[in-house]
Amino acid sequence: MRTATVSKQTLYIFEGTFRHAQAGFIIDRQARGLAKGTIKYYMDELDRFAEFQDLIGVLTIEEVTADVIRKY
Repeated sequence: MRTATVSKQTLYIFEGTFRHAQAGFIIDRQARGLAKGTIKYYMDELDRFAEFQDLIGVLTIEEVTADVIRKY
């Protein structure tokens, strides 16, 4: 199992990471005009899931499998 050695801020800029996909998802939801509370809820939940991925060494979106989601 790999350990994440890059900062959260750095992960936001790497294409193919969960955090990159997360940022795109949030931008899309904002563009759709969802309520601020809904956006905050999505951000909080996705941040928790991303932190879990960091702990188990999942760095790319391709590594997010059904097994990873079940473990979460």
